[in-house]
Order: sequence, then C-alpha cells, then structure tokens
Amino acid sequence: MCFGLMSTRNAEARERVVIMPNTELALRNDLYARMARNGRYSAARVAYRINRLGGARTVLVYVSPDVSSAKLVVFSHGALATPDVYAPLLEFLTTHGYCVIAPLHDDGLLDDLREVSGSSEWKFPEKMTDMHVWERRMHDCMDVLEAAKAMSETMGVEIDATNPMFMGHSFGALTGLLLSGATVEGPEGTIKGISSNWAGRILLSPPGNGVFGLNATSWETLAGPSLTVTNPDDQGVIGQSPEAKLDSFYLPPEGYRHLAYLQGGGPSIYSGQAARPKTKEYYIFFDLRGAIGAFVSAYADRNEEAFNGLYDGTLEHGSYKLAAIRSR
Repeated sequence: MCFGLMSTRNAEARERVVIMPNTELALRNDLYARMARNGRYSAARVAYRINRLGGARTVLVYVSPDVSSAKLVVFSHGALATPDVYAPLLEFLTTHGYCVIAPLHDDGLLDDLREVSGSSEWKFPEKMTDMHVWERRMHDCMDVLEAAKAMSETMGVEIDATNPMFMGHSFGALTGLLLSGATVEGPEGTIKGISSNWAGRILLSPPGNGVFGLNATSWETLAGPSLTVTNPDDQGVIGQSPEAKLDSFYLPPEGYRHLAYLQGGGPSIYSGQAARPKTKEYYIFFDLRGAIGAFVSAYADRNEEAFNGLYDGTLEHGSYKLAAIRSR
C-alpha cells in the first residue's frame, strides 16, 4: 500500500462557516449540552489529504491536533460534492476526539476524479444510476478500514478502528445502506450489500423505496445500529418526497433504530453551511449535532448514558426542541 500525505484546503473555494460555541450550552452539564457543544479538543481546521489509499484515489482526514489516539468515523459525501462542504459537521466531531476519514468518490466535483476521457462534461444522471459507482463507493469506505493502521503510522495519530462508525449524506447514505447489508436491484442485476463490522451507521437524508434499485424488501437484511436524519423540507437532488427518507427508520428489522426528525432546514442543513447565528437553522444544527454526538458516543464509545438518552427522552428534553428523537 502506497500513499502520500499533505495538508490541503482550497481557501478560495467557499466561505468558511464556523459554528461558535453556544454560551448557554457551555454553562450546562446535562447530556444534550455535552453532546451538542464542541468537545474539549481543538477542531481540525485543516484536512490532511492522503493520496493513493488502496483502491480509493484520495481521502481527506480530519483529526484534532490535540489527540494522540482517535476513534474512527468514515464519511461518504453526497453526489457532486466533496467532504470539505461538510467541514462544520466533520470538525465538530474532531472536537470530541474522533478522526473522520472521507474518501473522495468518483462522482465528486474534483477534476482529477473525472472519468469522461477527453471531455469536460460531467454525466451526472449516468453516474447516479451506474451500479459500478455504487459498488465503488462501498469499496472506497472499506479501503479506509483496511488502511487505518498504515495511516496511523504516517500521521503519528493512532486511529482506533475497534468500533468504527459510518456517516453518509444522500448518495453517501445509499453507500451506508449497502454497507449495512441492503440489497438493491438495478439494470445490471442485483447488488448484495456488505454487512461489515460497523459499530453504527448515520444516514443523513437517505434515499427511500423506489430509487437506486431500492424496493420494499431492501431493508430486511439491514444489520447493526442506525441513525436516520431527515426533515420535512428535505426534497434533495433526486426529487423524492421527504417522507420516503423515513424508510430507513421504519422498514429495517426492529432494534437499535434511531431517528432524528428535524423541524426544517431542507437538504442543506446537514453540512452546517446554512447554520448562521441568530437563524432557526443555527439551532436546528445544534440539535442535529446533539443527536449525532449521542449516537456516536453510545455505539463507538459504549457510553451507557448516551445510549439511554436516545431511548428515554433525556436527549430531546434538553434540546432546542427542533429535532424529534425516536427509537425502535
């Protein structure tokens, strides 16, 4: 395995959105406040770019400069996006001591990931329905698990993949379904997902029944804990109704299924880019962070208080009441 390491941040690409610590939460010590506010570590303000990681072309690594060891979260971005779009969310996780590793998938915007030889055109619909792209995304994420030890040695930070977590948005949430063992039917046959050893999967705006080869039985074989996150304004690029995104909560077998249903925010709320101070989206994003923070803490860290908070209403009770937390 061969890869190179360097820092990267395209400064001119987009304006940074930094979520400042909330004063009220800083003065509280309840479960929600501890999960939703920044943790005790400095945020990873610069992503490390690792080239030639196994089968994946490139990955971006977000980890706090304060840690010597960090539990692993693998993040799969949405179609026609790159991980730095989600910097406010990924950096939040690094303040709690997690290392977030995000593969740059083939359907990303970067020129060096284009596969259209001799053309500047990006064939968006073709890529979205190409089953080989779906499979490649799965293997990009699995490559991260296999390379964690080698990356630890290169970066000087121990990446603890004992209870690895997965998080994906939209097209990346489809990747998460496949990595949970979902089965999809496409024009070229059937893809049987990999029920790999993830401690939990966070599915941000996941596709529902009727797209990407998903049908009513696709969720029957889903394994492992999952957190589905959506909202009533979440139409997304595929045009599917927001209600369909609830399938990932209601259709799998019962047990360790969690839902964070946000009060609005649309398809862009998950990245944190819309979370401007003094806006409703700002507080929705805090409730989103609280749900994700509790889920990761419960299943990656085996935090019993966080686990109970997902079930007994404690987490929602302490929130800004802009996310309904449900479990089944």
